[in-house]
Amino acid sequence: HGVLIQNCSVSWSIDEALQIWGENSHDIAIRDSIFAEALDRSIHPKGAHSMGPIIGPNTRNIVVQRNLMAHNRARNPVVHGGAEAIVANNLIYDPGFAGVHFYNWPANPKPTLAAVIGNVVIAGPSTSRRLVAFDHGLNPGSKIFYHDNLARGTEAFVSNEKLGRGVGAGSLAPFVGEPPLSLAAAGQIIPATGVEAAILSQVGARPKDRDATDARLIAEVKSRGGGVRDWPADPRLDPRSPEAAR
Repeated sequence: HGVLIQNCSVSWSIDEALQIWGENSHDIAIRDSIFAEALDRSIHPKGAHSMGPIIGPNTRNIVVQRNLMAHNRARNPVVHGGAEAIVANNLIYDPGFAGVHFYNWPANPKPTLAAVIGNVVIAGPSTSRRLVAFDHGLNPGSKIFYHDNLARGTEAFVSNEKLGRGVGAGSLAPFVGEPPLSLAAAGQIIPATGVEAAILSQVGARPKDRDATDARLIAEVKSRGGGVRDWPADPRLDPRSPEAAR
């Protein structure tokens, strides 16, 4: 608890790019970072598994804010069952089949409380026409607040989306008109219309002196290029290469 992760660059994981896990995890913020190109077909035992950040079950007061998530098929981020999280002002580029989405957790079915505010999803070469948010269901009593989110080139943040498999399957997602938790930890939240320009100027380990990988990722967002990556199809992902050693 009491953790700030800020201005980091994370690429080429073989599972989720960032994991916040454990019921004693609370008061954690992840800001101004890049989570990109989680490897899809690599050495993960489940096969294709390109996953961005995960907010684990029953974690509390988690803030995911002002990050770039690019070329991850899912978990951009995912909020697990029973978590309490603010997901604000993130730029999600070229997700595969899920942008911000949710899991249920039948083993300990506490309500999920989430505020999803001012995020932008932009479709890229790997993006499905429609991104699912609740295909795994939600814990009973969960409350989800959507406000001022934008989706460009794909369908996301849809208030009439139904739950998928899992607890409460077939019922309407429990959208609420007011945040179900305090937004104080997020501080200032800017309008979604200003997110892309603001995020691209400040994210990553060295936003004023980017290395080749981060510079390429930013350029791909601007040009709407790139895509979800495998290993070793791209030589830049060979762990023996200088770029991969960063």
